[in-house]
Amino acid sequence: MARNYYYLVAGLPELALERGRKEFNVCALRDEVRELISPSDYKLVEQLFLPFDNDNLLNVLLNRGMQNSPLGTLPVELFADLEGHAELMPPYMQRFYQGHINANPDEQQAHPELRLMEAFYAQALTSKNPFLKRWFAFNRDLNNILTAINCRRMGIEVNGQLLGDGPIVEALQRSQAADFGLRQEVDYIDRLLQLAELPDVAERERRIDLLRWDMATELSTWDYFNVNFILAFLAKAIILHRWAAIDSQQGNQMFDKLFADLKASFSMEQAVGK
Repeated sequence: MARNYYYLVAGLPELALERGRKEFNVCALRDEVRELISPSDYKLVEQLFLPFDNDNLLNVLLNRGMQNSPLGTLPVELFADLEGHAELMPPYMQRFYQGHINANPDEQQAHPELRLMEAFYAQALTSKNPFLKRWFAFNRDLNNILTAINCRRMGIEVNGQLLGDGPIVEALQRSQAADFGLRQEVDYIDRLLQLAELPDVAERERRIDLLRWDMATELSTWDYFNVNFILAFLAKAIILHRWAAIDSQQGNQMFDKLFADLKASFSMEQAVGK
């Protein structure tokens, strides 16, 4: 039976406002959420942040020399000694890691990012949580469509560049239509095609993130006090975190939008509860 977190959800606007724009910290926010929800629901929160663990694994495994993202949730000792702590990895990550270190050098260089993300989505889309399953399916499809648009624009063969399979991938591989014949299957395809044409890269990325933001809201509609609402809130907080690091002005706007969304959701919760 799904748990409801009335106190936590009601307090999210104040929690966000207390930290303010400059002090907003997704890791600290996640830690506070951890103290207020059940261990089983927090495992769902950890799944939401696995893409950052994927990036950290590739950073260490491929010797990229970058600083690991603090948004990952896997233990730091794992990345200090991958071989010695491989058992701490999720199953999909273990399979990727073992396959990578046992492959020959040419195979290791063959799109490791795609291979890891393929393994990740194969596991993520089996989630029993409705928000996570649909959220990751949306992000996979969104990224596949953007990849297909870029491949078409640059005259690059799209086969081998997409993640997963199914009707959307087949359409992206075969269709010559402007919308890849996806207007019935993907309700945001026209919006995405328009965004892909924006000449300003930063503005294009910002608006694509707003599309993600809107999807997080849509996927949590009618989820007022349960973990799905919290997951949607954290998904938006991750977007806010990204833009706060890139552009302080855009970060401030994202913060205001997050706070406004929380207040609007809470007002609707109260109306429904009457």
